[in-house]
Amino acid sequence: MLAEWRRFLLSLGARIEADTVLDFGATDQEAAAALSGNIMTDLSFLNVITISGKDATTFLNGQFTSDVAQLANGGVQLSAWCNPKGQVIANFIITRLNEDYYLLLPLELQENFLKRLRRYLLRAAVTITDDKDTMQCIGVKSTDDMAPFHIECAASEDGLVIVPVPGSHNRWIIMGTVPALTIRWKKLMQQSSAVGSHYWQLFDIQDGIPWITPATTETCMPQSLNLDQLQGLSHKKGCFPGQEIIARLHYRGRYLHRLFVANLDTAVGVVPGTKIYTADHPRSIGTIINTVRHQELGCSALVILEVNYVNPELLCLENSSARFLQISTPHYLTLNQE
Repeated sequence: MLAEWRRFLLSLGARIEADTVLDFGATDQEAAAALSGNIMTDLSFLNVITISGKDATTFLNGQFTSDVAQLANGGVQLSAWCNPKGQVIANFIITRLNEDYYLLLPLELQENFLKRLRRYLLRAAVTITDDKDTMQCIGVKSTDDMAPFHIECAASEDGLVIVPVPGSHNRWIIMGTVPALTIRWKKLMQQSSAVGSHYWQLFDIQDGIPWITPATTETCMPQSLNLDQLQGLSHKKGCFPGQEIIARLHYRGRYLHRLFVANLDTAVGVVPGTKIYTADHPRSIGTIINTVRHQELGCSALVILEVNYVNPELLCLENSSARFLQISTPHYLTLNQE
């Protein structure tokens, strides 16, 4: 979190811990607003990377799982970058504005992601810029006609980039410099409630949008994260790292693992990377991908499970007494079609 942005949020009453906004001092009101109102929140856990150059489209299309070549101006995709085994190193949102591509990915993966991606540049006319020292992100969720939102394409406005969240119909990410974001935040205060950052993570879980973390990097296939259902995986474009293994799973016709939304009775010991078992099954049949604690809804999580074990009564966690209360399929996934 940039120092100037931190000072601004603190002036509004934000409680910040480890660069994460916990709340703005009114937890009950924030909880109510997050469930049924217009909200805005800091997204300092996301990092912006800008990629440009005459070879940028070809380069990115040859690295990422989505069909970047089909990304029109203003288009937005979920995408991922995999190792040669087809395991996801990181997933992200990618958008194109004119000749520039913007990637939004977790800040905690940024250093390793950039270091490894730059190794593939060779002589390509591509510039990769880490914007962590110049740009911040905020998130907006709207339940009514809150201008200038309810747009379906990414847009540039007042020095900001506004990106609709793929897989969600009422959320947007705004990225830009601190001065520009400060002006926009003040305008949004007239229509929205400021809430803690964990609510955005809750919305991602409810929408079935996963985020790879250091605990889960290079452990999951794209299909296990439902990226094929979120238009984040193309089987029709050319090669990319891990493509042969990923395609083999696709043409086999049925996936053994999928991503599900889960509710648990406690968040104690429920962290990304935690293995999931059944009482009578010696090997792991799933993994916790993302979790968040909410005072009204308890612990919510995204979990990868073998599709034959989607029953909360059968499941238990490694090194945790937490119990699964409910497991549901994301709104975009229909298992009986596979």
